Amino acid sequence: MTVNTASAILTPGEGQALMVLGDRVVCKAVGNAPAEFLAWVSPAGLEHFFAEIDQTLKTVPVDLETISAIAARHNIQPAC
Repeated sequence: MTVNTASAILTPGEGQALMVLGDRVVCKAVGNAPAEFLAWVSPAGLEHFFAEIDQTLKTVPVDLETISAIAARHNIQPAC
């Protein structure tokens, strides 16, 4: 996981990261096993963005325009 310019490999049950408004975050699974993480988000509502992304991408090819439009509907702005 990379937050801004600091990178760390987070292992199951041992890693944590604090992210605040404006941080750039990149996550990447290393190895063949799927990666999972638990996030607390405040204020609530980000789950609606992920639900719409999930439903949309089941029927529409992945492209940046589609993701950007969904993000805009949920007041999510790209960091770059």
